[in-house]
Formats: sequence, C-alpha cells, structure tokens
Amino acid sequence: MTEPYRSTSENIMIESILRTEADLTKSDYRLAPDVIFLRVKDGSARLLDLGGNFYTISETAAQMLNETLKAGTTTAAERIATEYCADLSLIQHDLKTFLQDLEEKQLIYSARRPRSTSQSKNTLAQLVCMPVLHCVSVCSLSLEKKAWALLTLAALAIRLFGWPKTVASWQHYAARRQSHNSTQKQAQGAIPMENAMTELEQSAKEIDKVVRAVAARHLLHAECKERALACWWLLHAAGFPAQLVVGVELFPLASHCWCTMGNFVLSDDQDRCEQFTPVISYD
Repeated sequence: MTEPYRSTSENIMIESILRTEADLTKSDYRLAPDVIFLRVKDGSARLLDLGGNFYTISETAAQMLNETLKAGTTTAAERIATEYCADLSLIQHDLKTFLQDLEEKQLIYSARRPRSTSQSKNTLAQLVCMPVLHCVSVCSLSLEKKAWALLTLAALAIRLFGWPKTVASWQHYAARRQSHNSTQKQAQGAIPMENAMTELEQSAKEIDKVVRAVAARHLLHAECKERALACWWLLHAAGFPAQLVVGVELFPLASHCWCTMGNFVLSDDQDRCEQFTPVISYD
C-alpha cells in the first residue's frame, strides 16, 4: 500500500467528462452504456468504450458530437453551419455520416429506436462469477489462495464478458454480502475506532502485498484490472471501504486501473497511478 494518493496527471488538459448516466433529454442520441466522452482543451476529444476500444476524434468531430448529445441533431447542424458559414445541407450530411459511424461502433445509440439490452450477458457473468466469489468468501483459504482464485476469475471474466459486466457481477455479489455482514456486525457490537483503523491499515497492507506477489507469478499474466479487482474484493469481503478507479492518459491514449481505500492506493505504485486522470470509479 502506498502513501496517500494525489493525482498530478493530465487532468488540467481535460475540459469535461460526459458519461452514459447524464440526463440529456433534449438529444435524439445517447452515449452507449459504459462509454465516456472526454473533451480536451485543445478542442479534440476521446471516446472511451470501457468494454472495447478507445478513440481519438478531431476538434470538428468533437463539436459535432457534443452539440448532438446536448441539443439534438437538428440544432447541432444549425449551430455548426452558422458558426462556420457552411451550407446547412452539407453539414447535415456530414453529421449523419459521422453519427452512423459511431452508432455502428456501438458508441452511441438513437433514442428513437429501441436499444437491445445485454441483460442475458449480465446474468451469465453473474452465474459464472458468483459461485467462485462465494467460495472465496466462505471457505477457509489462505490469503494467497484467495488472491490466486480472484486473479484467475478476474482474468477469465474480463476476457469473456468485458470489464463493465465483470465489475457489475462482482458488485452485485459484494452488495449482497455487505448487507449480510452489516447485520452480523450490528449484533456483535461496535469496534473501538482506534482498533478499527489499526486493523484496516494492517489488512490493507497485507492484501496489497499478497495480491501483487501472486499476480507477478500468475500464469494468466494478471495485470492492473485483475490486481485492482482482487484487492477491491478482499477489502470489501473484510468489511473495509474500497473503490475501483479507471484513469486515462491522453498522450498517448492509454488507460490504467487501480484500487483505492480512502487516500491510499493499492494494487499498484502511486507514481504509476499519478500519470493517469481518473474518469470513473466503482464502489
């Protein structure tokens, strides 16, 4: 576990972050689930599909998408045509072609058309992950064996279902287990704050140390996402607060994932994580 985390990354370069959850009721297009739209101060933008690829788009394309998401295609075309003194029909054609390309890549979807759901894949991810997570939680295994099992499950699940669905399935089981643990803790009584903090720090340090050591020799080449998930799960299972964080680096475009507990970083070195700007976190 490293010292308190303080980002010194390129967040000064990022102008705005738009996520799927944004309530853009005036638009006839929406960001697809698990897609993030980053606008950069040089005018360009990044489209991050957390379950797929990342894209860099030009200043003009970024403006087209931003206006469309906020005001709809009709208003977007009119504003851009006015700003650039361009023919409206030409802008409308270019905008339509651009949006169709994004829709084919499943980065956006039309609010006018029914959107296919991936509930079946979410359910499948839960069916695969939950038995292993339950076994790790209730079986008397060493921390090393738990870390190995979690890293293995994370590596396979991310490959099979992608990052967003893997995280959702782990969160689903963690929420159920946390509810059960809260009931037990209420029955047992409160632990003195000083003792709780000492236990928290000692457990976090040990979890961080073991997960990194096991990941270093894991046959499936467990990397940042797998390490972060394993640390996150083990902390949650112990009843401690933790977050998964995904960050990006703009030049060159890259992503990284780590686990945090308060102001502390687990699963990776602080210096490494500070190179990336956090764009989304999971409790």
